[in-house]
Amino acid sequence: MPYKIKVRQNDTKPFISAVLVSNPDGIPHNLTGTTVVFSMAATIGSTSQKIKEKAVIIMNALLGQVRYVWGIGDTDTVGTYYGEFEVTFADGSILTFPERDEDGTGGYIEIEIFTEIA
Repeated sequence: MPYKIKVRQNDTKPFISAVLVSNPDGIPHNLTGTTVVFSMAATIGSTSQKIKEKAVIIMNALLGQVRYVWGIGDTDTVGTYYGEFEVTFADGSILTFPERDEDGTGGYIEIEIFTEIA
């Protein structure tokens, strides 16, 4: 899964595409029968989120492939943000991606929104 993404202010591409895998084995989760949402905040643990639980497109459920398509206003503020995908399974259980690596790193997608010229 990509852990760092750069996007220009007010752009709606590139999309955030990811394969949701378990660490440390790297096996993709089967997303059949799940719902997936994306959230993004300027600080980890913030109650004020720039994007809160917006729907994600499941591109291939069996291979754990998802895509978040930026909406209007999602990238309007320059800065560094942290994003995550939250999967709700049919039984109501929840798992958040990316998972932390064994060495304690990772756990979030770092998103840099940089200034546009015009």
